[in-house]
Amino acid sequence: MTVRAQVVSLHDGDFLYKVGPAANLATTLGPTAVLRVGAVRVQCASHAVYEHTDVHYAACGIDINQCRLVSFKNLMNFRKLLSDTTDFIALDGPGATPLRLQDVEWRNRKRPFWPADDKTIVIKLTRPFGPVLEAIGKPLSRPAMIMPERLATTDPQTQITEMVGSAPFRFLADEYVSGAGGIRKIRRLPGAGRGRRMDIRRQAGQF
Repeated sequence: MTVRAQVVSLHDGDFLYKVGPAANLATTLGPTAVLRVGAVRVQCASHAVYEHTDVHYAACGIDINQCRLVSFKNLMNFRKLLSDTTDFIALDGPGATPLRLQDVEWRNRKRPFWPADDKTIVIKLTRPFGPVLEAIGKPLSRPAMIMPERLATTDPQTQITEMVGSAPFRFLADEYVSGAGGIRKIRRLPGAGRGRRMDIRRQAGQF
């Protein structure tokens, strides 16, 4: 597809993450142009970066609060920008990480991923891949979530409110305060040590 665009501005693309796991980390989009195609502004960057909130737009002088519609590639990290007057629509476009894995045309997978029993999931690979545990357990982007079927079948646009963890702790939802300096209180489950209360502190602030 060919379009005619007007060059609105040019930028070096440098910016600093303000919050999240990459807080205070400097990165760059590389030489970046903001183009206008009709009523739409398009940000054309040289490098792909990790999207977190709207700092990559702000680096090029785009204030998303002045926009009626904004596009984000990352399905999670823009949610901190939502409010009572701001909502979102999730779109399943082409790419390496679609919303529904059952719609992917698998080419190298010999058989479906399946549970061996109630506590074991078996993944058979077509060739050796050392970092497989890191790949499915990464804390950023889209990690591989293992959850009860009643949660896994939730509509992709519906927020999951039930917290299920794999460690010997449970999330105290009634004591959670959004944005409260990253202090999250959790309690050991029965049979997991002395059952003492613990505070978990994270500099990143939220999870």
